Amino acid sequence: MEFIINKWKYLKKTDVINVFIMFCATMLFYLFSPFFSVLVALFFLSLVFEGEKARVCILVVMFLCLYSMIIFFKPISGDWNWYTQHYKVLESMDFFAYYGHTYGPFTIKFTEPFYYFMSFSLSRISGANVTLLAVVVSTIFYSVFTFSLFKLSKYFSVVSWQQNIIVIAAILLSVTPTLVLHLVRQEMASAFLFCSFALFLSGSKRSAICFLILSVFTHQSAATVLGILMASFVLSRLPFRGIWILTFLISLLIGLFYAKSGYFISEENSGKSDGVISPMVYFYDVALFVSFLFSIHSAKIDSAVKVVFYVLITSYIGFLLGVSSEPLPLLRMYFYVEWFRAFFIVVILSRLASLFYFNVLSFFVLLMGLAYTNYRISSSALGFPLTIYSFINKSIQSWMFVF
Repeated sequence: MEFIINKWKYLKKTDVINVFIMFCATMLFYLFSPFFSVLVALFFLSLVFEGEKARVCILVVMFLCLYSMIIFFKPISGDWNWYTQHYKVLESMDFFAYYGHTYGPFTIKFTEPFYYFMSFSLSRISGANVTLLAVVVSTIFYSVFTFSLFKLSKYFSVVSWQQNIIVIAAILLSVTPTLVLHLVRQEMASAFLFCSFALFLSGSKRSAICFLILSVFTHQSAATVLGILMASFVLSRLPFRGIWILTFLISLLIGLFYAKSGYFISEENSGKSDGVISPMVYFYDVALFVSFLFSIHSAKIDSAVKVVFYVLITSYIGFLLGVSSEPLPLLRMYFYVEWFRAFFIVVILSRLASLFYFNVLSFFVLLMGLAYTNYRISSSALGFPLTIYSFINKSIQSWMFVF
C-alpha cells in the first residue's frame, strides 16, 4: 500500500485522470459483471508496477482469467482427448515403459521428452487431475508468450504503460485460444520458439539457445521451422539485393519436399485433414502482413535487421505455399503463423504508439481483440460451450439474480 501511495505522489495530472477513469471503469463493470471487473482491475494493477516481471505475472493471471471458460469448460474432444487419456494412464504406468514406445496408435518419440515428462510428473503428483494439466499447459504458454511480447515491444522502444496495451492486443489478436489445449505440444513449442526469437533480438543469446532447444524437444515440427529460419538468416547476410526471392524459392521447394516426400507425412495421412483454415483467417493475416510492411519500412532500426525480417517472413510464406498441396501439414504448420501474427501486431502498434490519439485508438484495438477472440472460440469446431460474450453474459445474469 505504501508503494502505491508513493507512486501516487509523483503522478502527473494526466496520469491522475487516467487512474481515476480506470477506477471508475472497474467499479462500473463490477456493478454489471464481477468477472469482467476482475479483468479490468488486473489491467489497472499492471499499469501501477514498473518492473517487467511484475507486469508479466499480472498479465498472465489476467489471460488465464480471460480464457478460464476454455481451461475449465473445454470438452474432452479432438487431440485433447488422447492427451488426457495418456495423462491418466501415466498415473500408474512406468515412465520408461511409455516413453519411446508405441501406445495405441501413437508413437511416443524420444526426441520430444519435455511435455511427456511434465505430463508424467503432474499425473503422479495430482492423481491425474485433468484440470491441473489444463492450467499448467495454459500457464506455460501464456507466460512464455507474454514474456516474449514484452521483450519485443522493448526492442521497438515502447514505453512501459504502452507495452501493456501492445502485449494484451497482440495476445488477443494473434493467439487462437482454442488450440492451446488442442495442439498442446505444438503450441508450447511455438511459444518457446517465439521466445528464442525475441531473446535473440534483445541480445540474450544464451537464453535464446536454451529456448530453441526446449522448443525442438517439445515437438519435432519446431525443428523444421527452426531449420528454415536459420537457413534464411544465413542467406540474408549475403550481399544480394533480391535475396528474399531466393530464400522464398528455396523454402517453397522445402515445403514441397515436406509435403510429398512421404518422410514427414505417411501414405495413410496423405490427402487427409482434421480441420479447415477459414478464408477470413487468410485475409486477416494478409492484411496484417501488408500493414507490417508499411510500419517496418519507417521503423528506426538498422536496415540490415529489416532485411533479416523480410527474409525470415517471406521464407516461411514460401514454405507454407509448398506444403499447401497437403491439407494436414498445412494445418499443422500454419499455427506457427500465430507468432508471426503477434510480431506484426507489435511492430504496427509500436509505430502507432507515438501518435497523440493512441490512448483512444488502443481502446478500440482492445475491443477488436476481444471480438476476434470471441469469434475464434465461437467458430471453433471443437464445440466449446461458452464464449467470452456468453461467459460475461452469464456472470451478469447471475449477479442480477442476487438482487
